[in-house]
Amino acid sequence: MEMTRSMERDVPRRPPLVLVLLDRDGVLCINRFPGVLKLEDFEFVPQAREAMSSLNQPGFKVTVVTNQPYLDLGMLSWETFGTMNARLATLAKDAGIPPENFRILFCPHTPDENCSCRKPRTGMLEQARAELLLDMAKGRVYMVGDKISDIEAGVSFGRAHPSLTVKTVLIIWDLGDLPEQQMEESKKRGVVPSKVATSFMDAINWILEQEGNGHP
Repeated sequence: MEMTRSMERDVPRRPPLVLVLLDRDGVLCINRFPGVLKLEDFEFVPQAREAMSSLNQPGFKVTVVTNQPYLDLGMLSWETFGTMNARLATLAKDAGIPPENFRILFCPHTPDENCSCRKPRTGMLEQARAELLLDMAKGRVYMVGDKISDIEAGVSFGRAHPSLTVKTVLIIWDLGDLPEQQMEESKKRGVVPSKVATSFMDAINWILEQEGNGHP
């Protein structure tokens, strides 16, 4: 099964300079165990709209890249997932992000299917770059996630494209000793994030600071 996106393709007139890649669950949406499987469990994190509004910047493109193995496992219906995507698109629209600057990419496969799109592999990141025609000489990429697999995907993508500036942001919410566990795992795997953030808004504010658009 090929990767699918819910947004229609629109080729920009000028290559974007900044591509912001966002994991979904644990970044944009509150994570659930074992996953976000029902609409009543689909809830945006605090300040999600404000953070997304901050990404409405010239030259910015935003793409959600999410592993959703529950689709192939039959735990999440395609109809429910489609409604979740629609809510994401509405969030981006309400935040002022033009439709041509927003994408949703997902991997429906389980780890056993050994696909090229499931993070930490870089298939979705490569697809996002190709669809948005990112300027390979000047482009800058930020991968934001709440798992080491997200950071590993960003690091691997950067190694594959040395002409791009690729930075990663690991969001660690207030979960007791989990930050130490996450950071120890990242060090062992050689994928230390560029930034550790405490919320989605914190992550976006850091990205804007890197781009010279940070809040005072």
